[in-house]
Amino acid sequence: MNRYLKAILVFDLAIPVLLLGIPAVALCIGLASFDDFADQKKAEFEQHAARARQIEVLRRQLSPVQDKLPELKRILSARDVEARLDQEISSVLAKFSSDEIESALRDVQPGPFSVPMTLGEGRHLALRFHSRWEPLTLASLGWETRQPNLFLESLTLHKPQSANETNTPYLESDLSYFVITEN
Repeated sequence: MNRYLKAILVFDLAIPVLLLGIPAVALCIGLASFDDFADQKKAEFEQHAARARQIEVLRRQLSPVQDKLPELKRILSARDVEARLDQEISSVLAKFSSDEIESALRDVQPGPFSVPMTLGEGRHLALRFHSRWEPLTLASLGWETRQPNLFLESLTLHKPQSANETNTPYLESDLSYFVITEN
């Protein structure tokens, strides 16, 4: 090959292809990776926008009960659980005469929930009453309404033990509650 032809091929073809080809390939690779980056960021933005819409929907749904949030936190707090429960039960029982319902036992113990659900740690409340069915139902409805964190575990009704008690309209009932706290 001729020296002139070699010089033309090297300086007019090979060097310009290398000098322009390498940046062109790098630019194409850069654009492709930028497209992937832009698609990823666009997907992240759409996820963020969807979460923001869900949060807004939840805020609208929760706005009617937002003013009750401090009361709910107070009910679910673990501080003074026994005192609050005792006060609520006593205030409900005060509405009934001692002939209608009589409290025999109140006991609060810490421990896990016995039913296989995940409610965490809490307290167990054991109550025993001598009453007729209707006052017992109304009383339990009263304190369960005032304390929505009470979960009834068991209700046991006992038959009267002696012969003179079989004619009485009173039942001996044991109620066992699980008290859900924020833990």
